[in-house]
Amino acid sequence: MEAAFGSEKELDIPLTANCKRCDGSGAEPGAMETCPSCNGSGTVQRRQGLFAISTPCSNCGGAGQVIKEVCTECRGAGTHRVNSKINIKIPAGIESGMTLRVTGKGNAGINGGPSGDLYVEINVIEHDFFRREGRDIYVELPVSFVDAIMGKNIQISTLDGSENIEIKSGTQPGDRIVLKGKGLPDVQGYGVGNMNIDIKVMLPTKLTKEQKDLLQKFDGATTDDNYSQHKSIWDKMKGFFA
Repeated sequence: MEAAFGSEKELDIPLTANCKRCDGSGAEPGAMETCPSCNGSGTVQRRQGLFAISTPCSNCGGAGQVIKEVCTECRGAGTHRVNSKINIKIPAGIESGMTLRVTGKGNAGINGGPSGDLYVEINVIEHDFFRREGRDIYVELPVSFVDAIMGKNIQISTLDGSENIEIKSGTQPGDRIVLKGKGLPDVQGYGVGNMNIDIKVMLPTKLTKEQKDLLQKFDGATTDDNYSQHKSIWDKMKGFFA
């Protein structure tokens, strides 16, 4: 239901955050100095014949500065582990396997740089009754064989409430009723799916003698015309068994 209508979730995320004392540098405040190996450029040059090749300074790692005194809070790491509570919005119509990107809510950047992004992979739990295929939902509706023969009006639950539907007289097992626009919205906003109701005719497994007698009378009173909807199939099957 949260996937159908959208929701908001609070997640407890373990991540790395910049040390507040050194702001991610790993040094005590004011304890950074210019790298003596590269004079702050972050690179060193080596000559090979006629060519000069620049490579990152191995002493400062290309930062141009080195730590004179290590931060007492993070011990030079520049970061520490925290649990961060993050609110994310789940858009209506989202499906399992989709990923939400939350900008700037990932781990801290290197040397106090900006934080990365958080990627949240979605797993939608199956509904107790509805089966989902894309934007469409499917549900099996059990109907007694009497209601299938005689017809009946039934109120059925939908995602957003309920709907009155008509079981037409002579409904067959496997018939489908389609409720337009009663499925899930497209996560990109391209319309809404349908709700498909598949009829499952329930046949009694235990009958009393009186019920059997009534069914035999009913069978004796029926003709091929009572099965006019499926007369061609009926005729083929009679020929097959003849």
